[in-house]
Amino acid sequence: MEQISQRIIQETIAVALKLFCGVVVWSVCLGFVFRGTWSSFLPLTLAVPAAIFLWYSRAVRERLMAEIERTSVMWLFVVGLALRVAWAVSSGWQPISDGLDYDRMAMNILNGQWGLDTYKPIGTSYFLALHYAIFGHLYVPPMMSQSLLSALQIPLVYSIVLRASSDRRAALMAAALLTFCLEHLLYVDVLGSDTLFSVLVLAAVWLASQKQEASFGCQFIAGGLLGLSQWVRPTAPIFLAAMAIGMLARTGQPIAFSRRLLSVAFVMAGAVVPMGAIVALNLSTLGVPSLSPSQMGGASMMIGTNIATAGTWSAEDASLYHDEICQKEVPAGVAPAIYRNQLTKEVALKRIAADPIAFTAIALSRKMQSLWGEPAALSWPLSTPRIVRLFKYQWIAAGANFQYAVCALLMVSAALRVKSVVVGRDPALIGLLVAALGSTLAHAFLEVQSRYHFAFVPFMAMVLAIGCCKHPSSPTDVDPNR
Repeated sequence: MEQISQRIIQETIAVALKLFCGVVVWSVCLGFVFRGTWSSFLPLTLAVPAAIFLWYSRAVRERLMAEIERTSVMWLFVVGLALRVAWAVSSGWQPISDGLDYDRMAMNILNGQWGLDTYKPIGTSYFLALHYAIFGHLYVPPMMSQSLLSALQIPLVYSIVLRASSDRRAALMAAALLTFCLEHLLYVDVLGSDTLFSVLVLAAVWLASQKQEASFGCQFIAGGLLGLSQWVRPTAPIFLAAMAIGMLARTGQPIAFSRRLLSVAFVMAGAVVPMGAIVALNLSTLGVPSLSPSQMGGASMMIGTNIATAGTWSAEDASLYHDEICQKEVPAGVAPAIYRNQLTKEVALKRIAADPIAFTAIALSRKMQSLWGEPAALSWPLSTPRIVRLFKYQWIAAGANFQYAVCALLMVSAALRVKSVVVGRDPALIGLLVAALGSTLAHAFLEVQSRYHFAFVPFMAMVLAIGCCKHPSSPTDVDPNR
């Protein structure tokens, strides 16, 4: 009976993995229809034959594997850190868009305004405020910290893949992919939520999936990190649910179900304090026990259900929000932010009901392409860099688009080769897989931007590396005490 149960779990994970990889590839291929600039369309066109060549050229793959095997994860970490620090120092980035809000909120924190902000999650601003308090209102110090946080994900990825597959080449390849990933590297100069959120999530799933002996402390800390991530971006419930599924569904070790439940309980307990603080603050200031660190979920739904703009921000929705919704009289005893949130959700539901077929079509095409079809919006990290005076923005963007498209297209073959049992051994891999699919579903209804997939870039590197390398085919090939 237990073997049958494990087989069902493994087959389910295999289907989920193929679905995820299919979503990514479908989204990238939609670029042939929806991309209009040469820096995105030409790299995608060239990526198709490049991906086919890399996959079917065994000699090239073996040579690449041999070169990777000669290196070490410490060397990759040092190189990755050096590249990220060099970019942060040379960038000259200045706050734009959301960065302006985080910067403003950080200065407000230094002036004693410690509460939540109804417009943006405030976690990133606390991170910035800490640096401003020590170094002054300078942008390079937090960029340096982000460079370190970004580079730390390289050994985390290595550890997860090694634990799941016992294949050092696959682990090194995953680490190498992340080391030189332009999307991941370039975002260290953006003083936004992306890098901070990504490292919190990856560190949490790594900690939560450590070996079972005396690991309840690690699992409690993992829950705390996921709880902290809610302060940075309000998606912790998705990751907590995904991590619970990962810990319960793991197939690599003969662990009693009661022990797995206890592990999940420790993760949830760790998340209670940071997430409970959000609930308490919202209750005291807004009168509602909201788990969200901001009250713009309704606005995100309103934007995300705008069929005309394919679920992306527009001046039309900004005008609707500020000139109409914000001007309505607020009922007595209701906080303005809560009332506006309610009104925007009503607009969103009316838009879906008005044309559900068109909304579904947009969700499966333009919204999917916006979320997974290209690297995180490079207009953010490349907005004001000094280095662009030497290298045109379009050439940097073209390189990142080509790199992302090649890796994404290779994931089709990787998904077909990855043994479901390899992914199923590790709760981190299952958790990230479920969270990626859950996030995709959520953004069918919410505002969508390509940078919202940023936290899953390490997972994409791990899947690709495991699929491209030889790996064990049964749980007995792995030391259960690893």
